[in-house]
Amino acid sequence: MKERRRRPGREHRRSRVHDGRVGTGPEMPAEINDRVAQLDQLRRQVAQLESDIAAGLSREPSWPPRTYYTAYHLLAGMVLGLIASAASLVFNIVGAAMRSPWNTWPQSLKARLLVISRLARS
Repeated sequence: MKERRRRPGREHRRSRVHDGRVGTGPEMPAEINDRVAQLDQLRRQVAQLESDIAAGLSREPSWPPRTYYTAYHLLAGMVLGLIASAASLVFNIVGAAMRSPWNTWPQSLKARLLVISRLARS
């Protein structure tokens, strides 16, 4: 690659850069100095956040719990009890309808069952 020559009397635009940071000499306006200071503060915050994240990841996970978990067993028992009670109610209703005398059934249900039974015979 060809090396470019600088013109005499003209500064290179990166002449104020030192170690990857912009210098804050007297030739820089105050607004740029403020922004550079803000950038340095943000870099320190990023470094702090990264160290906090690294410390948080090194901790032992909190789930699943290592000890007896009462709320889990209570909730699981309640859900299973709810399912069992619903199934019991359905069987109770169907069983009661099947065992009850024919004259206690609603008229519309009797008519439907008669139609179904006649269709099944033919």
